[in-house]
Amino acid sequence: MAPPSSLVFTVRRCKPELVAPAKPTPHEFKQLSDVDDQEGLRFQIPVISFYKYDPSMQGRDPVKVIREALAQTLVFYYPFAGRLREGPGRKLVVECTGEGMMLHLNNLVTHFSPLFHAGRSCFLMFLALGVTRLKCGGFILALRLNHTMSDAASLVQFMMAVGEMARGAHTPSILPVWQRHLLNARDPPRMTCEHREYDEIADTKGTIIPLDDMAHRSFFFGPTEISALRRFVPRHLSQCSTFELLTACLWRCRTIAIQPDLDEEVRIICIVNARPKFDPPLPTGYYGNAFAFPMAVTTTGKLCENPLGYALELVKKAKNDVTEEYMRSLADLMVIRGRPHFTVVRSYVVSDLTRAGFREVDFGWGMPAYGGPAKAGVGAIPGVGSFYIPFKNGLGEDGIVIPICLPAPAMERFVKELDGLLKDQLVTNENSKFIISSLRVFGQPGTRYNCILNIKKETDNVYCVLGSNYKKTETCTLHLQCHLSHLITPITRGNGNNGAITRFTGLHSAKVTRLRCGGFIFALRLNHTMSDAIGIAQFMGAVGEMARGKCAPSIPHVWQRELLNARNPPRVTCTHHLFDEVPDTNDYPLHNMVPCSFFFGSTQGPVLLSYRHVTHVGFEEVDFGWGKAVYGGPAKLWNGPNPKLTGQYTLCGNGSGKNGIVSILLPNVAHEIFLKELEGMLKGHAIGGPSSTPIKSSM
Repeated sequence: MAPPSSLVFTVRRCKPELVAPAKPTPHEFKQLSDVDDQEGLRFQIPVISFYKYDPSMQGRDPVKVIREALAQTLVFYYPFAGRLREGPGRKLVVECTGEGMMLHLNNLVTHFSPLFHAGRSCFLMFLALGVTRLKCGGFILALRLNHTMSDAASLVQFMMAVGEMARGAHTPSILPVWQRHLLNARDPPRMTCEHREYDEIADTKGTIIPLDDMAHRSFFFGPTEISALRRFVPRHLSQCSTFELLTACLWRCRTIAIQPDLDEEVRIICIVNARPKFDPPLPTGYYGNAFAFPMAVTTTGKLCENPLGYALELVKKAKNDVTEEYMRSLADLMVIRGRPHFTVVRSYVVSDLTRAGFREVDFGWGMPAYGGPAKAGVGAIPGVGSFYIPFKNGLGEDGIVIPICLPAPAMERFVKELDGLLKDQLVTNENSKFIISSLRVFGQPGTRYNCILNIKKETDNVYCVLGSNYKKTETCTLHLQCHLSHLITPITRGNGNNGAITRFTGLHSAKVTRLRCGGFIFALRLNHTMSDAIGIAQFMGAVGEMARGKCAPSIPHVWQRELLNARNPPRVTCTHHLFDEVPDTNDYPLHNMVPCSFFFGSTQGPVLLSYRHVTHVGFEEVDFGWGKAVYGGPAKLWNGPNPKLTGQYTLCGNGSGKNGIVSILLPNVAHEIFLKELEGMLKGHAIGGPSSTPIKSSM
């Protein structure tokens, strides 16, 4: 994602003025609802709309048109022309004074600066509006709403009414309805639902995001981006909404970016419109706050180590918690607990405005090029919230733009994590604790599964390595979570004595190590009962093909293990000295064994032609999209139930690009004799030649 470009304009400010209702209105006091006046809504929401020049409006001044339309609309919405008062018990009341709302007028000179500034006195007003005339003939409308008065849907209802008046109507098509008592607490109040969003959490680690050095970025999610993210969705959640998908993804990316401790609780708050939840429904025209802040809570480790489906299910459950009873219980909580603020400690708040209607407000110049929140991170506690805003990009694609507000270093990490998801690449930020990828693996022929690789820090031995570079880095354990039933179903074996079952689970265990250079090391453990080297190379090759975009492996897998079952009746017809029962009269202890690797290239190969037998398995051919491995093959020598018996031939390039490496394990005494013998053969000397140093490759 390219860094945002900076646009700077200069405007000439005119003296602000009050716009009062065009006709006298009642002087009265109106209480806000118990949902309206909670602490978390006592702030102003900035909204901005950009309107292009319309030739049909030639000669008409947008300032004059909007001023007159406002005055007419305030006759119907006269509480907006009043002032806010706080009564006993912190109860907010509107005094309908008819004084009017503030209108700021601006003219474009050369460049653009903030349209207007609203100080503390503006909090007592419910609306402040600014209009900036543009040289092209278009204009910018900016508005600040005191959130205790209305939510987004209600604000759009008011703005649509102003637009209708501007276009010549005498009455709004939807008449305003006050009736704030519909969302007041019951008598007596009683909390009947769990409201974790209002838990009192002590910020012992200073986790509230600081306001200094904040970076603001907007991210566009069109059909391509949404499709890329849906690759991570498990099958049983495939019907999730775009809002749920984006929320789950952004919550994880943001959590990774701010780097909380793995055991620290993190929270997602989804603003949910509760209007459809009521029976009977709230009356049409109700312009109060009618939403809830349902919350999901988990730990950093669980959120980022589990597949995306984990976060997705938490988001879906939080949304579904909101019912009419939930809203009644919420209003009661406000009265019982003194109108608290929702918790902001490690919280991320998201609000879906894709259907709010800001893009449909028309003052006579047509629909705005953009209409919605002016920035992210607004609220009583700035920096914790984002809006989902409908938008059409430069290619004409309809999508969603999401402004994000984070400290500058965290923003860089956020962008890298998000890019890794959208581009299906490993994240190479060495400070990140997690990697997310989406290798597609195969099950039955023609079936495509999503496999999310979740990496967590863990120490363990590496058994099979595919690398692209070797630098100091952190090692992570990778867990395959996919529908590979024929690969991960536990193998069971009965005990002849007591019938007990021994389970050998995890036929495959894998690791990924990110390298600072941008490469990575892939390591794999295989239960040898499942496959030999050629079989595992075939499997890894299939994973590589899926990672590069194929829908099915080029070589379909074939089970048919009965082909190598015993005949009936079984009969031994050949000599098999490998399985002779030979007593070990001269056993060497394992701690006295010396592993050593020797490189045989084009120079040494002809000398040892009669001794050398290298099998081409194909580990080095596996390509996950980063090209072929620098080295692919066994990670170490001493594997198996009798590790002292093994030796392995592996293809590997040296500095000159030549191939051939042999690994051998010998007792310490025999190791020295072996080196002399081998060097003698390479140099054409007899056994017992001069002492030599090991011919070891550097890996």
